[in-house]
Amino acid sequence: MLRSTPGWAASDPARALKEAFLGLDAQLSQACPSSSGTTCTLAVLQGDRVAVGGVGDSKWVPSGRGGARCCRGEGWHASCTCNM
Repeated sequence: MLRSTPGWAASDPARALKEAFLGLDAQLSQACPSSSGTTCTLAVLQGDRVAVGGVGDSKWVPSGRGGARCCRGEGWHASCTCNM
């Protein structure tokens, strides 16, 4: 699903992650209409850049150059893109 998004075609991995999560959510809502939940965190590495996106109660810890920070939230998290 990720590679079929407009964001992937535009070489924008952060946008592609968001589009893929939203598309999958729509498909799961139709296939499983009962109330349920899940979490997921994905990373896309392109050269020296990484885009990370998550949904649900997920978190990620980008680290490098001697530092780290925790990113988390509720629902869809805006993707973060950084140099490695």
